[in-house]
Amino acid sequence: MKFEDVDELFKKMNRYHPNMFCKITGVQFSHELEKLKEYWDDLDIYQQYYEIMRLNALISDIHTRILFNSIGQGRLPFSARKFKEGIFIANLDKNYLDEKLLYSQVTKINDIPIEEIFMLAKKILPCESPKTAFADFAEWINNLTFLKILGISKNNEPEFTFKKDCEEIKIKLKVKSPRRWMNAAVKPEKNYDYEVTPNYVYVDINSFRKIRNDITLTKIYVEVFKALDEGKPIIFDVRQNHGGNEQLFIPLCQIIKQEHGKGFCIVDNVSASASVDVAERLRETNFTLVGQTMAQSPTFFANARLIETRSGLQCKVSEVLVEPNKPDNYSKVFSRATKLYQEALSPDVFIDESIEDLKNGNDPCLNYCIEEAKKMKKHEFKFEETEFVK
Repeated sequence: MKFEDVDELFKKMNRYHPNMFCKITGVQFSHELEKLKEYWDDLDIYQQYYEIMRLNALISDIHTRILFNSIGQGRLPFSARKFKEGIFIANLDKNYLDEKLLYSQVTKINDIPIEEIFMLAKKILPCESPKTAFADFAEWINNLTFLKILGISKNNEPEFTFKKDCEEIKIKLKVKSPRRWMNAAVKPEKNYDYEVTPNYVYVDINSFRKIRNDITLTKIYVEVFKALDEGKPIIFDVRQNHGGNEQLFIPLCQIIKQEHGKGFCIVDNVSASASVDVAERLRETNFTLVGQTMAQSPTFFANARLIETRSGLQCKVSEVLVEPNKPDNYSKVFSRATKLYQEALSPDVFIDESIEDLKNGNDPCLNYCIEEAKKMKKHEFKFEETEFVK
């Protein structure tokens, strides 16, 4: 890869990004680019991608990411999540891995402690919240190309060290399965699910994407309308949800606000993009946020655009940043001088998840919401007494 390709990429990025130099000035960024030019030709392809990703991370916008499909992207047959005890396997492909590895802790890769690997990774992963950086990192460790970019793996079979029940297990892993569930979600693959009970309505939003011919979204709207009429609490769950089209749920948020709906929204430290927007709107409606700090600030919402250089170097860049809670039609665009990034959205009730909860099928966040929902009284409808007319 020629350095001219890198220069072209960041110039295109600056053309489309409304405020690329919010966390770093244009002069500072140009200085970093010039320093990189001096030793660029001495780097191999993976080292070059490390440096490109490092520069991109200086922008601190998680919607703006370097893609590395051109050098191969393979996922190892497991997915990992951050829990309060560390990083654990939350899901695995049973066709390629022993099921006993499920819920084991990832402690080393090629004998390098996971904490040391994180210190390398945090320099190249875009991050808007230091509190959630480790959780984001956990979702990347099953990506073989990412491990090569970090310099952790030089071949296609990295050796992982797992710890379970005081037993240490070392195993070499190969890329086996490209299936979509590998991106760390342990919730159902379907985008939406819901449950109706006498005390509450539970709405699980795994992704803000619409599936053709799927009527589940319509059913959710109907059940939420019924809950509003009955004064029944509503529990939304956007954990492990990286975003999508938030407009699918904005009308529902508006109706809940108009009808003075009540309830909870469960969030976690990888909930991002549309999840943050919907959670913030629900909070403004007096919903209680429960869980961990989210991956982003509610200050802005972004539409990502794919850009590509003539040589094929690719990046997704925030093309439009808009104020999410001002005009509901999203018409007001931020000026380039606006200060965009604030603190990431934090919950009203913080509950950190434990690996033991996952192993035992316990959900402390949902349990909290259910118990609190039971305490909420439904609306009391009062009718004026009228004289019976014969």
